[in-house]
Amino acid sequence: MAWSERLEGASFRSVAFDVIGTTDGRSKSLAKYQRPYSNNSRVEDMGADTPSHKIQALIEGTDYETTLQALCIALDKSGAGELVHPVFGRLMVVVDRYEVKHSPDLVDGCLIDIDFVAEQSQTENQALFVPTPKPAQSPYIKVMAQPSVRLLQLQAQVEYFPQPLTLSDIADKVRSGIRTATRTLNTLQKTANDLLSPPTWIGGIMSDVSGLTRAIFDPNFSAIAEWRSLAKRFALLDDVFSRDDDPEPLRHVGRTLRVAALVTAVQELVSAETVQPTMTHADLISVRNEVRDVIQGAIALERAAALQTQADQSVSQTPPIPLDTNGQVAALKQVADTVTQQINVLINARPSLTNYTVRQPANLRLLAHRLYGDHRRASELLRLNPALVNPALIDVGTVVQAYVQ
Repeated sequence: MAWSERLEGASFRSVAFDVIGTTDGRSKSLAKYQRPYSNNSRVEDMGADTPSHKIQALIEGTDYETTLQALCIALDKSGAGELVHPVFGRLMVVVDRYEVKHSPDLVDGCLIDIDFVAEQSQTENQALFVPTPKPAQSPYIKVMAQPSVRLLQLQAQVEYFPQPLTLSDIADKVRSGIRTATRTLNTLQKTANDLLSPPTWIGGIMSDVSGLTRAIFDPNFSAIAEWRSLAKRFALLDDVFSRDDDPEPLRHVGRTLRVAALVTAVQELVSAETVQPTMTHADLISVRNEVRDVIQGAIALERAAALQTQADQSVSQTPPIPLDTNGQVAALKQVADTVTQQINVLINARPSLTNYTVRQPANLRLLAHRLYGDHRRASELLRLNPALVNPALIDVGTVVQAYVQ
C-alpha cells in the first residue's frame, strides 16, 4: 500500500494544518581522525543521532491568522509535544526551529517550515534481551511428583504391614537426609517430623536452592564460575538417600533431588539473565548441556532402578510400591525440553559477540560509549571481559568482547 493511501491529518499539540511536503532523516555522529598534512584519515562511528522531521505546513483561509497564532503558541511551548505525522503517525517531538513565510501569491494563507527532533529514537526502548516466559508450574514439582507420592505410600504401608523399618526409623532417615542436604547447600537446617508432607520439606530444599542461585548473579563475579561451583554442590545431593538399607521410595527421592535442584536453579538463572545479562552464548550453551547430561543420567538410573525393584519384589513380604518408570522418564524428558527451550530463547535473543580491538587508550565507560553510545553498559563489558587487568585504563591493542548490538 502506497503512503498516499494511508496519509493522516497532520497536527502538532492538536493544532491541525495541511502539509506540502516532509523531509525525514537521521544523521550519524562520526569522529574523524586525520594527521596534519596527511591525506589518510580514520572515521569512527559514535552512533546515530535522534531522527529529525522537517515539515512544510500550509495554513490558508480567510481566518488563517487565528490558526497561525494557535500553531505558533504550540510551537513556542517548551518540552516535547505530540506530532501527528502524515506518514509516520503519532510521534513525540521537540521543536528545533520554525519559519513563517508570507508571499504575494498566497494572500489568505502562509507557509511554515518547521524542524522537529524526535524526543527519542523509536528503537530506544526496545528490549535488548527478549524476556523468556517461565513455565506455569515449577519444573521441580513435575520431577518430584512420583517420589513424593511413593513416600506417602511407604508411610501408609508401614502403618498396616509389618516391616523391618518402623515409621520412626524412616522419619529419622528423612531428618538425616535433610541435614545432609542443608550442609551440602550451606543453608539453614530444616527438620521433618514425619513423612506426612514430603512436598513441604522437598519444597524447603528447593527454596534454599532458589536463594543460593539468586545470590550468584553478582556483577562483581563471574556468573558462569559461580554456577559451576553451585552445580558441584548439587552433585553431592546424589548421596542424600543412597544407602542400601534406605527404602526404595526414599532412594527414589535421592535419585531425583539433584535434577530438581538443577532445574530450580535454571529458573532463577533465566529470570536473572532476562533482566541483567551476565552470561555469554558459550556460557548458556554450557549450562544447557550440563543440565541435560544430568537429566540423562537420572533417566538411566530410573531404568536401572526398575530392574532392581523387580528383583526386590521376589523376596519382599509386603506389597510392592509401584515405580512408574515410563511416567518418571517422561517427566524428566519434559523437564529437559523445558530447560532447553528456555535457554535457547535466551541464546537466540542475545546479540552475537564480536572482538573489538582498542585503538585509543580508554576506560570501560568510555569504551561502552564508543561501542554502544551508552556509558552505562560499562558493567556489561566488565562481565564479558573478567580478565581485564585494569578496567580504568585499557591499553591500545587490547582485545575485548562486546555484543554486536
